[in-house]
Amino acid sequence: MNFDTEKCNGCQYCRTCPFDVPRFRPGDHKIDKCTACMDRLEKAYPGCQPEALRFGNRDEMIAKAKARVEVLKAKGFSKAEVYGETEMGGLHVIYVCKHGHEAYGLPTNPQKKAVYDSHKLFRPLGGIAAAATVAGLALSWISARKYHRDDLTIDEAKKTWTPEQQAKADAELKAALEEKEEK
Repeated sequence: MNFDTEKCNGCQYCRTCPFDVPRFRPGDHKIDKCTACMDRLEKAYPGCQPEALRFGNRDEMIAKAKARVEVLKAKGFSKAEVYGETEMGGLHVIYVCKHGHEAYGLPTNPQKKAVYDSHKLFRPLGGIAAAATVAGLALSWISARKYHRDDLTIDEAKKTWTPEQQAKADAELKAALEEKEEK
């Protein structure tokens, strides 16, 4: 709930708090928006001072919201309602709409976009990819079990040379180096 006073034009459209927490400053035609009382929450105080925002168990919050709607209806707000209890299977945020949800720009019958269910497609594909990887590694291991390299590298071969073979190799190397120096 950040605000930027440089961008504020003083329209007061953001001022929907039923407890009048965001206050309009007539002197400079700006509004201070609600900060959700983060300073109080960080110090472990109960949330919003005028209790415009409450935090807690979902069932408790729904019960409090319904009680608040009954109080508003008794005061003459016939469109007062709880929003978020059943919409899309229940939202994580519950609203008490004093003038009905339409007045606050909340959709009447919100629907989840198809892209949110794309993970259901990727789960089996991920499982297939994991199984293919394991199968490939197992096949590689099986085929490599009986692999034996017939040719040795020179360094490996030097370990098994006899003194005569070592002398012959040294002589050939010396001749090759001398021939290279002459060129």
